[in-house]
Amino acid sequence: MRKMIFIIISIFLVVALFVIPSFADERTDEGGTPQKDFPLGFPFESWGGVKYTWDDPEYQYDAEEGFHYEAYFEQGVDWFEVYKIKFNTFAGFILDMSDTQEYYCDDNVELVLGTKAKYFFELSPISWGTIALGVRAEMYWFTSSKSPMDDGEKYVLFEQWSFDGDLRNLEMLKSTGTNPFPLGYPFLSWGELSYTWNDIETGWLIECYIEQGIDWFKFYDFTFNTFSGLVIAQSDDKPEYWNNKVSPRLGIKIKRPISFFEGPWAELTLGVHGEYDAYTSSQSPKDVFRLEAYVQWAFSGDWKTIK
Repeated sequence: MRKMIFIIISIFLVVALFVIPSFADERTDEGGTPQKDFPLGFPFESWGGVKYTWDDPEYQYDAEEGFHYEAYFEQGVDWFEVYKIKFNTFAGFILDMSDTQEYYCDDNVELVLGTKAKYFFELSPISWGTIALGVRAEMYWFTSSKSPMDDGEKYVLFEQWSFDGDLRNLEMLKSTGTNPFPLGYPFLSWGELSYTWNDIETGWLIECYIEQGIDWFKFYDFTFNTFSGLVIAQSDDKPEYWNNKVSPRLGIKIKRPISFFEGPWAELTLGVHGEYDAYTSSQSPKDVFRLEAYVQWAFSGDWKTIK
């Protein structure tokens, strides 16, 4: 099974890094004028990181103390556009591993195949974002020897959103000086409303995260930020208490932009935050406080825009 997983991931990487970019050259007519290409683009994205979690020592449910590694990679194709809505197909894979072998849900590999319609919006001058509606298939393999569940697949109908911006761009918060303090008031949000069905689980789930921060100062390319956030997860499957909670958090982080090529956006983050999980299901265990230290990366771009 591990050999099969390795082969699938290797094929995905070869296609994403070498085959797809070879089609990304912009076509021109006889006079050298750029033509509207088909497909429109080859967007890619990735996020992930390593974190260490400290749990309440008296907490007996859903214990997560220890290291946790996760990563997501996605390569897509934007085929055509209708009324500013882009139609996309994509493939991705998820790596999710933990040194807590008893918590088998955090030890799996997933292959994702799907299609979606994307709409890009702008709330000038403070924000921009994306709304997507689609369907995906997820094939998963558990890597923990203690997993009581078999490998399998599931199908997900989803609506996603993500946006970010900076309140500093509001007229009332703009600074007239050359060295503003604070530097900015960045905010972000992401979430998904989904319906999943397979032989094990079927039902609705909504997950979202909202964050408001303050960029205090910059040292070289590092930006120092404090933030507050809110995680919300609600499911119609009440025994899944981990999907029925409200979790406020407070934290501090250091952000640094990174660049692999000219064109894509990328950022590396080092931080720590405290989080209080308040479970909302009647079948939930007691609420718990967790402290997490983490290193994260995120990047996205389009092979057609890379120079």
